Amino acid sequence: MKKALIYIIVLLAVASCEKEEKPFVLPPPGDLTKVVADIGTNYLKAVYISLAKNTQQTRNWQDWDIAFEASETGSYVYLNEGKYMFACHTNSSDFATADSTGKEWRLDNDELTDDSTAVGKWWSNSTSSDVMVIDRGRIYYVGITASQRFKKIKIEHVNANEYVFSFCDYGSNTPVSYTITKDPNHSLMYFSFDDGGKMVDMSPPKDDWDFVLTRYAHIYYGEPLNSPYRNYMVNGGLNNKWNGVTGVRMIKDVSTSYIPFAQVTSNDAALHSYSEEANTIGFEWKIVDINTGAYNIVPDIYYILKDKNGFYYKIRFVDFYDDNGTKGYITFEYQRL
Repeated sequence: MKKALIYIIVLLAVASCEKEEKPFVLPPPGDLTKVVADIGTNYLKAVYISLAKNTQQTRNWQDWDIAFEASETGSYVYLNEGKYMFACHTNSSDFATADSTGKEWRLDNDELTDDSTAVGKWWSNSTSSDVMVIDRGRIYYVGITASQRFKKIKIEHVNANEYVFSFCDYGSNTPVSYTITKDPNHSLMYFSFDDGGKMVDMSPPKDDWDFVLTRYAHIYYGEPLNSPYRNYMVNGGLNNKWNGVTGVRMIKDVSTSYIPFAQVTSNDAALHSYSEEANTIGFEWKIVDINTGAYNIVPDIYYILKDKNGFYYKIRFVDFYDDNGTKGYITFEYQRL
């Protein structure tokens, strides 16, 4: 009994010495910040935006062809839709007999979700050891030789450290093997078929961008497959979904919980459900005037992004032109909530 009493006293003493956990308190909201991102008058630049660091880094989006998930668990492969690229599965494991005739050509949906990419789950039973044909661009590569534009590729292996794949020109039956070592400090790793195949330094490290303003294709699924309006080239924003950035789009008279941009607080932001789709920002913050060809900003539409650390940022676009009326100068405002 005496020992038990001593034991209880010791427990109480230890408990009294433990520090109480303090609740995590968000810092006060940041200032409203204005950003001008120059994607070029011909839309040939991709601008990577970091909201937390208020930085932007510019690249040439046409420098790459396919991108590979860089995380240890990543397996998905993406096409450069700025080039209007397509891919088809030949259902053949042999480069000599692989043929695109009669096969379905697909491009990536700009949501970039797991089931919306042209390459798809290449490791699954239905497509493993499958040679694909890549069209490097129905717009970008018009007028060049077929050997430059069309490539055969077979992705053979992926693990926590690397990808292994083989590729060759469409008219060739002699593939070369290529190995990409994963870099988990990046969201994606970029490859170009130019110069016999090479890696491209495209995006900044994954913690240095939240979304990119770039050129890509949007699919209007309501249009017939042969409609010229089904696949539409656009300029817009794609979230860094591979680094945990999620988002929600708020549109007046459409979103049920819409409140004006200026009134949105972190408490309001916390009430929303956030999408993992890459095209939360997208391109519909602007609309073209069919009479003048000029772009106008759509009023009363804004976005909230949530980063991997749980911080919320509200964003609205205010212009597509600079003070001289030159297009391609995307201007937006944002604030950390």
